[in-house]
Amino acid sequence: MSKSTRRAACALLIAALATTIALASVGSASATGRGARVVNGTTVTPAAFHSRWRSIAILADSSDMDAKSGQYCGGTFISMRMVVTAAHCVSDTSNLLQYKDRSHITLLNAQEAITPSDMVAIGGRRTLSANEGERIPAKTILVHPDYDPITGANDVALIKLRRDATASAVTPVAPVAASEDAAWGAGAGVAANATNGPWLAGWGYRTDPYEDYLFSGSNILQGNTLRPSKPTRRPTLGASTGSASTKSARSAANTLQEALVPIISDDRCENGVAGGADSGYGRDFDAASMFCAGELDTSDQNDENSNNNAVDSCYGDSGGPVLVGTSGGLRLAGIVSWGIGCATRKSFGVYTRVAGVRDFIGASAPMKNVEPMREPKLRGSLIAKRFAMEGTRLTCKRGTWRGSGTIHTTLRWVNTDAYFGDDEDMEYYFEEGPSYATRIPGTKSKRTYTVRKRDFGTGVACLEIATNGQTTSARISNVALVPNESDLESIMDDMDS
Repeated sequence: MSKSTRRAACALLIAALATTIALASVGSASATGRGARVVNGTTVTPAAFHSRWRSIAILADSSDMDAKSGQYCGGTFISMRMVVTAAHCVSDTSNLLQYKDRSHITLLNAQEAITPSDMVAIGGRRTLSANEGERIPAKTILVHPDYDPITGANDVALIKLRRDATASAVTPVAPVAASEDAAWGAGAGVAANATNGPWLAGWGYRTDPYEDYLFSGSNILQGNTLRPSKPTRRPTLGASTGSASTKSARSAANTLQEALVPIISDDRCENGVAGGADSGYGRDFDAASMFCAGELDTSDQNDENSNNNAVDSCYGDSGGPVLVGTSGGLRLAGIVSWGIGCATRKSFGVYTRVAGVRDFIGASAPMKNVEPMREPKLRGSLIAKRFAMEGTRLTCKRGTWRGSGTIHTTLRWVNTDAYFGDDEDMEYYFEEGPSYATRIPGTKSKRTYTVRKRDFGTGVACLEIATNGQTTSARISNVALVPNESDLESIMDDMDS
């Protein structure tokens, strides 16, 4: 996986929408140990790996043959050729577009995924540096159609591999069935026990390497954070961000770690406990597609010799499984998603609720996603190829799309934010790649549009939305800036000079 693609996958970089998500009781459950600490878990033995974790997958950079450095997320084999993981592990959010049609706002392109050839799934491997198990390239990736990178809702994706895993390496696990998830499915929470779990596992950090910064009050990591091998904030409208490496390092585990984690009630996850340390996630929590799990740190913070006793997932565990034992055997109940920091006093880890996305996980195998080969393009009598006047007739040349099945396209004429300013050299410029677009009232899905006075001070563009019934993608054309008369006079004078 190239560095730029890796950033798109795990840092959730966004052109003008920015990146941010983080990590992290019904009853208490002691951790399975206090040695190598998922956080405060234990190293999975060969026997435990064989009995419980033969369904776990390593997601790694296909260009890095060393899984110890290439691993950035986890996943779960639900069949010999299908892996389920967190959407934020495989999403490409560089083209996010907020589209407003009257009062309805839609986030377009949240379903776009990284290039499948840039990643591999490794099954049957307990220790990253060991030469065991098998590496299988990804063929297609399908992100949940309602995945919202802003809120983290429906954080799940399917990865179809190029070939089946072998039975000697992998034993798939089924998603929890409707008849098996009554306790946590109803939001009451579940106490952990050594017989049925729930169990969490991953190769992520065993301590929070960013603890000194997360709550400093000014560092960008403070806030709801995703959990690939380095933390990235969930996308926030109108912000900007830098890149984040996806390589495991420092205290990240080389050998798989596991821990027992109680599932917390939905009420406590949302509202916290009155007078307690945790205040809950409030409106950030979506009970339909999320649950909280783990134990908070209750160690004596005034004793410098005390050890953090929280149990939680951490950076690098994203996409990995939470398994529960049922009368029918082990089942996949959760997917590591986000939280705030790792193993803190105030915030439980948040997991995708498999019971809430069961229909998606059980869907047919992913097809090749719809993607643009050529974006739509405006044509018309534009001044300097970028400015339009009242009465200018614009034509939208169709984009070109590829993907499986029959692709249907729709056209919308939109206004975008425009900037009519100058730099120190008095050179006029404009912003490319708008992150916001609003449908122009009264326009229809025709290929032509005549600029009106109401467009003054905005940009006009055509937006093309393509779908094959499984995935949807959208692209906006180049923008025709519509200055008012005083701006136009200044522009013309500057061009003449």
